Amino acid sequence: MKNDMKRIILILAFILCFGISACGRGSSDGYDAEDSEDHRGSGENESVVYGSTDDGQDKESVEIDKDNPAKQLGYSSIEELRVQEHEIIASDDSDNTVAEGYWYPDGNRNSLTYIKIQRDTLYWYEFNPEQGDVQVGEADGIVFKLGSKRRLKSGKTLTYTDTSKLNFEDCKICFEGDATEYYWRER
Repeated sequence: MKNDMKRIILILAFILCFGISACGRGSSDGYDAEDSEDHRGSGENESVVYGSTDDGQDKESVEIDKDNPAKQLGYSSIEELRVQEHEIIASDDSDNTVAEGYWYPDGNRNSLTYIKIQRDTLYWYEFNPEQGDVQVGEADGIVFKLGSKRRLKSGKTLTYTDTSKLNFEDCKICFEGDATEYYWRER
């Protein structure tokens, strides 16, 4: 309930910000650096959107935002977005499935892609600077288990390494033919 209220407040804040920026966009006044931050990624010419200054501050702010795509969504990093937005998935590996939760390439929670596993189903997500995390493709269920190998409905095979039944953070997933290692995080 508390998380729902936070989401509602965040959505209302975005609506308010977009409404204010839309009203000011048609004015004959020039853009200043603060106003132009809301128009990033709109496809307009940089010189029109960001104006020009002699000290180069506008160019620097553009570079910072390219380094931190979560900023325009109101987060200091992609990791902060995920820690706040992801639901807690209670994982119990008693039937030797793959631990439920979030799996990040090389354990990097700031990665642009990740996997969510819930009830023996894999969901692939990709970060979109305008929308946040967006599911990519269809969910892919685990249909066959043999030792540490799992066969997915799509035909892909993954290896699930469970080094400690007490701590899923030591677990990893590797897909056949891909050297990337995915490490588990609760959220």
